[in-house]
Amino acid sequence: NIRYEKVQKLRIKLPHSSDIAKTWRIKTVWFKLTFFALLFFFANEGFSLGPWWHKPGQFNVADFGNALLWIFVLFSPALARKRKEVFNPISALVIFYILFATFQIILAKFNYGQSLFDGLIGIRHQFYYLSFFAFLLLFDRVETIEKLLNLLVIMGIILVLLGVINYFGPKILYHRLVFAEKIRSGITRAYIPGMAIVTLAALWSFIEWIHGKKITLTLSATIFLLAGHLLRQSRMRFVGLISVMALNLTFKKRWKPLLLLLLLSVGSFYLLEVKMQERIITNIFSTAYTDVVKKKGTMKPRLDQMRIDFDEFKKHPLFGSGLAAIRWTTEGGGSRLQILMKDLSYRSDLGYTHWIKFYGITGLIWLFLFFFFQGYYGLKVLRNTSGTAKLLAVFSTSYLLFVVVSFFTLNHLMFPWGITTVCLNAAIIVKLYWMLYRPETTEL
Repeated sequence: NIRYEKVQKLRIKLPHSSDIAKTWRIKTVWFKLTFFALLFFFANEGFSLGPWWHKPGQFNVADFGNALLWIFVLFSPALARKRKEVFNPISALVIFYILFATFQIILAKFNYGQSLFDGLIGIRHQFYYLSFFAFLLLFDRVETIEKLLNLLVIMGIILVLLGVINYFGPKILYHRLVFAEKIRSGITRAYIPGMAIVTLAALWSFIEWIHGKKITLTLSATIFLLAGHLLRQSRMRFVGLISVMALNLTFKKRWKPLLLLLLLSVGSFYLLEVKMQERIITNIFSTAYTDVVKKKGTMKPRLDQMRIDFDEFKKHPLFGSGLAAIRWTTEGGGSRLQILMKDLSYRSDLGYTHWIKFYGITGLIWLFLFFFFQGYYGLKVLRNTSGTAKLLAVFSTSYLLFVVVSFFTLNHLMFPWGITTVCLNAAIIVKLYWMLYRPETTEL
């Protein structure tokens, strides 16, 4: 008996298998969230937190995001071994796009004499489409998606705070727009980094609020993030977001929140008018009238660029001419070819017309299918789920609608900041669809 007692004392109590699984799951979730946070940090140019993030013609912190994704690609076969949801139409479209964007390097060499190396530099950020597979493979359950979106809300709030500090206090952000913003609607536009994250976070907070989740926190976050949009004064981003929000409230017949949203908006404008002693509400309509009807402000250069886009599309209607791979000029200038092609290869301020200029009819078909399959999967999930999955489905379809509407002037699909959010949304839709219809294929 004495010997038996000694043996019992020496025994090490092993943890239960369920405890081990729970601990491992927590660790892997934190690893995934860290990976995603770094990816968004790099894709949004390090949030402009210092002059180090971009050295024209030498270094761009967004390239670290590319490296991170290629490292993930090396390990992805181990993750994808039992994950049949990888085999879906959107995955095929993403792979096709990456190959098609790479093909533009050859077209740029043939049509404009640009070197293959410069062509690779020119299209390198299109490899951010690999983030679709990163999101899809690392989303093992609905809770992981929800945690990532909540993390993005926190990041969005921090980004708005950084913009506010930079606007009213010392200059802590390093970007050309910090020192080049103009007055719009009676106030000087503020530079807020990572606006794609701020928009996505605002929409997610709003969706949580109208569905009754953590009402106090989500309502406060929604108001604060919307205030960030007002300070930034990006009209298409703000109008697209407000339109999607109003549409959600109308479908749910939530008249009180809709009225509250209107009252808060009017109240915010009124406080700004008192503070700035400017007629901001009137100025919004007057500046819009000036820009659109009189073709001044930001509208005139956009109309000029549209003409260039359509003329180029007529010359190369099938696949484009390789302009998507032309290396862009930097603040310090560029090669003779880069300077000559600056207007032709311009890719900011417009979406649809730039897209057909760069990729022709082939790109237009790809764009239709990319949006169509997301919408089809999203509506399927929307009609057949409940709980958190339903919440995510409402968010994903709403964000897809925002992208479709705002793509007229916001080029979400050619810059890392937009590609990552669009791919995140597409991955959420695909994951929810496969969890609904093929639940046995979604486990790690």
